[in-house]
Amino acid sequence: MTEEVIAAIAEEKNICEHVHLAVQSGSDRVLRAMRRGYTKDQFLALVDRIKKAIPEVNITTDVIVGFPGEEEEDFAATLALIKEVRFGTVYVAAYSPRPWTPAEPLGDPIPQAEKARRLQEVLNLTREIALELHKERIGKTAEILGEEYIPEKGMVMGKTRDYRTVLVQGGPELVGKIVEVEVVGATPAALLGGVKEPVR
Repeated sequence: MTEEVIAAIAEEKNICEHVHLAVQSGSDRVLRAMRRGYTKDQFLALVDRIKKAIPEVNITTDVIVGFPGEEEEDFAATLALIKEVRFGTVYVAAYSPRPWTPAEPLGDPIPQAEKARRLQEVLNLTREIALELHKERIGKTAEILGEEYIPEKGMVMGKTRDYRTVLVQGGPELVGKIVEVEVVGATPAALLGGVKEPVR
């Protein structure tokens, strides 16, 4: 993620304001074990540069819980990083061994129940943050691209420029169209909107 790439996202109108940065862990010890090649502070410095250049950016990430050797303090560091960055979405998975990977010799020492607890804790936190971020959009307008008609709800699911899901009342004619909507509600998973401007 070079300065040139950040500048292009910030300046070019045909590039949307969404950046996916897979952090995987907030613990430097675990990041070293994963051979990620960066530290927590380096990751946070990159996030800061992106947010300063692109104020409306939505940063999403990947997290793995239960990596071999991950202690409770390592997991706590991951939760702290999620709280600090306030990712729009966190795609979280529990560690599982994969053949022929560098991590395979480390085994799978953390019990499944503990990995499930950590995964659920990350999900709970990220849903809480997502709801807060979505509530901040209520009363504002958003440009969305209609992607899918949901007939049982009489709604269309679309995405904003910063890759947030929006549900709007409407028919299949909105699919494939760019629509301006007013955000009228929020859930952890989506914004709720009403069509404000004609489709194009």
